[in-house]
Amino acid sequence: MKIKKLDIFFHELNVDDIYNMTVILDIDGTLVCSSEKKVNKAVIKIIRKLQEQNALYIFSNNYNWKRSREIANDLSLPYINSPHKKPNKKILKYIDATCPIVVIGDKYLTDGLFAQFIEAKHIYIKRYRCKKDSMLDKFTCFLDDLVYVIVKILHIV
Repeated sequence: MKIKKLDIFFHELNVDDIYNMTVILDIDGTLVCSSEKKVNKAVIKIIRKLQEQNALYIFSNNYNWKRSREIANDLSLPYINSPHKKPNKKILKYIDATCPIVVIGDKYLTDGLFAQFIEAKHIYIKRYRCKKDSMLDKFTCFLDDLVYVIVKILHIV
């Protein structure tokens, strides 16, 4: 499965071709910066459009489960309550996916590999970044970008 990073943010995503699917949305970097809890109105608009014709779930590998659940509640989206982290395909045990799955996220090593492991489509988008994001988060993003470049050079994906 070829993975191509789109040069757009979530709020710029054209979701007209996403219908009758189970959509798993990443939180950190995809919907908001990892240091924020408030979701931008432009992002909410795309989420609502996706909700019209799809089953949406929200999930994050962030260990701040309280924050993740608050964001899910604010968006009125079901949070995948799983002890597993992406890219572990056991996460699927915690959702009701009766139609094809698409994973929308900003990281290759978590969202992209998760999509590959569950044989789903991955929409790989630019990540939201903020000055307040932790050094660990910034390093993780740098590492993820580096791995993606290496994988592309080696023609693995």
